[in-house]
Amino acid sequence: MGVLAETASLHSIVLYYQHRKVVPEKSSCVTVVVVYYPFLFVTVSRTVRTECGGKMTGEYGSLSSPNHPKPYPHQQLCTWQISVEDGQVIRLSFQNFSLETQDVCEFDYVEVYDGADADVNTVLGRFCGSALPPDLTSSGPVMTVLFVADEGVADSGFYASFKAMPLSGTSPCEPIQVEMCRGLSYNLTSFPNIWLSISDQREAASILHKYRVLMEFGCFESFRQLVCGMFVPHCSAQSGVLQPCQSVCSTAEQQCSQTLNLFSLNWPFNCHLLPDSHDPMECSLP
Repeated sequence: MGVLAETASLHSIVLYYQHRKVVPEKSSCVTVVVVYYPFLFVTVSRTVRTECGGKMTGEYGSLSSPNHPKPYPHQQLCTWQISVEDGQVIRLSFQNFSLETQDVCEFDYVEVYDGADADVNTVLGRFCGSALPPDLTSSGPVMTVLFVADEGVADSGFYASFKAMPLSGTSPCEPIQVEMCRGLSYNLTSFPNIWLSISDQREAASILHKYRVLMEFGCFESFRQLVCGMFVPHCSAQSGVLQPCQSVCSTAEQQCSQTLNLFSLNWPFNCHLLPDSHDPMECSLP
């Protein structure tokens, strides 16, 4: 104790953020305060908890990032598991959304999964930045929402609501399983593909695989929206199965034709055959 007294000034206080732990249902920040007095060494530990994640049930509800609409804390890992009754599905809608902007959403993001497991095969989409994510619908009675924040930029976060909806036994829609086509503005599709005579999603994935060479090029995202819209079309209970809007095709053609030529691939679509509209009941904007 004498060594501490000799090297520490009278009544000096040193704060150490020694440990930060995040768990699915609550995030906790443990702050260790070390106080030096002559001939006295005292450690005081305090835990501050904020709402972060958890299990949610019922016909409807809401979830938000910690402190919303104020900036969320750094280093967050929050998991919400939403459950409704059997025979129902979950519709998730975002009302506010503002996270750190980054091209591939690696730092701060929200990721939504179809089911209880946070698995790459069930992801409905990963979102960051300030654009409002699309409404997302589960295929069954469970949906999982993940919020991740790193040590850097913190924004106002998000607020979302969910509601239970009846699962129609006659719905032609099915969850998207093709990895390349996840994270678009829709998460349900329909097969067989009535326009391209593709029997199922496995066949569609096989055809789309050859276009993955474009992933390293700047035009890939607009091209992905188009080819997924064509091969894995948008399906909804309200509007049925939709082709992409003509503007989606024109934008992709303008940006990607020369890149396709580098791989001896011809432009595969006639954009003029697609609906010249922006009405979401007539065509899709993936």
